Order: sequence, then C-alpha cells, then structure tokens
Amino acid sequence: MVQDVLNASNIKKGTITYEMNSFDLEKTVSSLASGLKPMAIEKGLNFEYVKTDGENYTYTGDEGQLKQVIKNLIENAIKYTDKGDVKVYLTKEKGKFLIFLGVGLVLRAVKQSRPTALVDLVLPLPGERAGV
Repeated sequence: MVQDVLNASNIKKGTITYEMNSFDLEKTVSSLASGLKPMAIEKGLNFEYVKTDGENYTYTGDEGQLKQVIKNLIENAIKYTDKGDVKVYLTKEKGKFLIFLGVGLVLRAVKQSRPTALVDLVLPLPGERAGV
C-alpha cells in the first residue's frame, strides 16, 4: 500500500524509474492467473487461462510494474463480472504480445478465436511501439 502511494507520487512528479530485465512473461501471467483463480471460483465464476503454445514469451521490461498492471486487470475483470466466465488470454501476434480478458456471458455467444475483450494490453517486442 505504501509502495503504491510512492509510485503514484513518482508518476505525478515524472520521476518513476523502471528496472528493465528479461523475464518469462508466460510464467508471470500464469502465476497471476493461478493466484487469482480462487477469487473467481469463490464468486461462482468460471475461470480459465489460455496461452498460445510454441511461442517464446521472453520479454524485456519492468516485471514488477507489469505484474501489478496485469494483476489489477484480472482482479477488475473478476470484480466486475457478475456471472459467467473470466478468461485470460496470452498470445503473440504481429511481433507483439497480447494479453486480453474475455469476461461475462458474452463469451458463450461469441464464436471467434478472439472473444470480445474487456481490455487489450499490447506489449511490443524490441523496436516496436506499445499500446493499450
């Protein structure tokens, strides 16, 4: 909690620093999904983590900061889904990692490889631009 206040203060001042390291994004997302699954189950939701197999998920960035963002996205998806499903997807498309969340009853009606998402988080590979 104190760290969150300090981070917010540093963001306002423009003095936030990032620890740039290579890490396995899949392990990070998988760990978060596993840790938050009980929260969804307790609420009576179906929860699933899906990733594209055969991809190299090595990413260079601030793992701690990114982990916090992804955790908040998943927690909010669970919090604001009253019934149905929460699915966390991790894939790689056109040189970018994509993390997107399918939520609610919408998933049962959508018959696409990529369901309607609450949010997309796009993580570029080196030399690409980021976006959300």
